Amino acid sequence: MKILIDIGHPAHVHYFKNVIAQLQNRGHTVFVVAREKEVSFKLLTAYNITFTSRGKGKNSLLGKFFYLFKGAYVVYKQAKTNKIDLFLSFASPYNSLASLLYKKPVITLDDTEHNVFNHKIYTKLSSSILTPKYFKKEFGAKHIRFSATMESAYLHNEYFTPENLIFPNFQATESKPRNVLLRFVSWQASHDINQRGFANSDIKRLIRELSQVANVHISSEKNLPEDLKEYAIKIAPEKIHHYLKNVDLFIGESGTMATEAAYLGTHAIVLNSASNEFGVFDWFSNFETFYIAKNFNDLLNKVKELLNTPDLKFIAESALKEINQAEISLTNFLVWFIENYPESAKTMHKNPDYQYRFK
Repeated sequence: MKILIDIGHPAHVHYFKNVIAQLQNRGHTVFVVAREKEVSFKLLTAYNITFTSRGKGKNSLLGKFFYLFKGAYVVYKQAKTNKIDLFLSFASPYNSLASLLYKKPVITLDDTEHNVFNHKIYTKLSSSILTPKYFKKEFGAKHIRFSATMESAYLHNEYFTPENLIFPNFQATESKPRNVLLRFVSWQASHDINQRGFANSDIKRLIRELSQVANVHISSEKNLPEDLKEYAIKIAPEKIHHYLKNVDLFIGESGTMATEAAYLGTHAIVLNSASNEFGVFDWFSNFETFYIAKNFNDLLNKVKELLNTPDLKFIAESALKEINQAEISLTNFLVWFIENYPESAKTMHKNPDYQYRFK
């Protein structure tokens, strides 16, 4: 089988890297089209995944509209040239539009309820839509729910072995016994329109207070002011999950990194105006390691509480065991679903519990 995967974000590289490897090992051919966004190309190169670029995309609404057709054309051209049998992506409208011309099945994954722009396109054109079972939207007869988070595809213990790496500025002293990672996003994705996180004044206050009692590390999509650049982490992008595993606390605007932290056994606090819309946040909130801040003062109070909690890492590791017991291996499930499509979709509609064979 020939499969085309569209990659629109660095997180998508992680979602599909093990799926790609497994499919290739089983004799299938996988073609990847990728948007040049942040470290996507670096990650694809690090994992030895060959890809075709569809450019950088646009930030304005008008620019996004015209880029939609440009990106879809690049996908269509690759599909036609390589005579693919199946499109696969995470919430890609480009795959869906390309399928209008190339007329091959489209499997779309999603876990982002407020991704309204893409929903308007791919929900109408996808053959099957796969989401976590706690996804809050309903997409009708095409919709199939799986018992896992997207993080399971690459952080499940079958596919991820943490390394005890020595990172720059990563230390614990008597006065600063904990390491805290902060993450700020650019708010330029289509699903980020009208969304917000930290005010600039709050970022500086948070770092000022944290730096008195903890070692502060920052990962940021947007450019940091000069006085904060000393906190910026300098590691290869494919090592970020090892970093997340080893810190004591994650604080940020990124929902993806917050859930990754919780999945890795690290306490996480997320501040994002769309937080209440996400079923995946509700799921992780069932455990003691994931917290949704209502506002900045609420976040500060939770930070102080956690940094004063003994055995913080032990509590998070205990919660991780519960998470692992509750979830299937998403990578193994997806490989089966793709290889046996469309019969696999019929199986899941008839017997959703079939997925538990992939624990």
